[in-house]
Amino acid sequence: MSKSKKSRRHRSVNRTPRPMGRQSKNLHDSQHACLPRQSQGPAVAVYRDQPELIDGRAYPATARMNVDGEPMKFDLIASMYAVVHGEVTGPCAGILTALALTYMEDHPGLLASLSPDEEPPLTIAALTDSFRRFFEEGIIGRDENGGYISFDRLHAAHA
Repeated sequence: MSKSKKSRRHRSVNRTPRPMGRQSKNLHDSQHACLPRQSQGPAVAVYRDQPELIDGRAYPATARMNVDGEPMKFDLIASMYAVVHGEVTGPCAGILTALALTYMEDHPGLLASLSPDEEPPLTIAALTDSFRRFFEEGIIGRDENGGYISFDRLHAAHA
């Protein structure tokens, strides 16, 4: 290498590594990244303190639980709708389904009311299959008001 190239000065660059993108501080913040984009369908993030009845559909109260000591709120049915219909995929789908499974283990009444003869799902795959069947049968669904339970279909299924 020639002397002129050795002495050539390079511009100064700040080489401090910086994280790319938004960095979340905890799981509660990261759950918002797992929601489907608005352009993919009706809004998913609908939060209710109390259940509501709208046009023959029951919209349950928002699911609440603690994850690593942090309060977490999510629309259980709408979140599973997004997972089952491929609106949320990859690690986010796994996170939402794991949250749903944990919630269902702690609150078995919802699934038992939808399908009294069904064994409670013990795995993420079993829970996803259960929700897929409920969506296909029209017992539960999602619309612009969030995740709902259809009273008509629910009573027809139990008649």
